[in-house]
Amino acid sequence: MLANWYPALRHSDYNVQFVVRNYTDPAEIARIMKTAPQKLSLEELFIYAQSLDKDSPEFQEVMEVAVRMFPDDPIANLNAATTAVAHGEYDMARQYLTKATDMPERYYTEGVLEAKTGNYTKAVALLQAAERG
Repeated sequence: MLANWYPALRHSDYNVQFVVRNYTDPAEIARIMKTAPQKLSLEELFIYAQSLDKDSPEFQEVMEVAVRMFPDDPIANLNAATTAVAHGEYDMARQYLTKATDMPERYYTEGVLEAKTGNYTKAVALLQAAERG
């Protein structure tokens, strides 16, 4: 009895299913971003960002939320750095660039940053590196 019946009585099977919802409407993404940004993927945040003017405070907020939710993503960091340079937040841009991978876009953004801060020699070298790819 102990060997044959009791093990079956103590056995439980579980089946868990869930559906991950994708958001595609920029207005809905904006609403979710305000209340629960952890529910959004990086791609969904970028969908919302594409619907905004790149010079708007809302665009900057989306880039900051993206890098806050995905702190190790190189593209999120590069986008946040580019936005920070455009708004004159050079120290913040340098922080973001440390997590961006070596790619032409990073060199370009870093070159623009150096040019805006007056380091033209380094800016030229970085812009040339960006051009070479």
